[in-house]
Amino acid sequence: MGVSSGASLGAGIAMFAGWNALGRWTLPVLGLSGGLLTVFLAVMLAARMDKRMQSHTIVLTGMVFSLFVNAILTLLSSFMHQELERLVRWQMGSLALKQWKEL
Repeated sequence: MGVSSGASLGAGIAMFAGWNALGRWTLPVLGLSGGLLTVFLAVMLAARMDKRMQSHTIVLTGMVFSLFVNAILTLLSSFMHQELERLVRWQMGSLALKQWKEL
C-alpha cells in the first residue's frame, strides 16, 4: 500500500526542510502522516478505478504509489546530500542519533 514509502517521504521532507516544530516528535508525526496520506491516496485511486474495490486493484495501486513516492524521495535525496545519511539511518531504525533520555 505504500505505507513505508510514504512514511519515509514524510520524514525525509522534514529532515531536508529542517523542520523541528514538534521537537523530538517531528519525525514520527510527519512519518505517520506521510504513511497515512499515501494509503488514503492509494485507496481513493483504487476506488475510482474499480468500484467493487477488489483486493488486487488495491494492492497494485499501492505498489504504484510506493514506486512513485520512492522516486520522489530519491530525487530529494540526490539534492540533499548532507541529510542523506540521517534519512537512511532513520529508515533502518537506527538509534545512533538518540540519547538515553530519549529512549
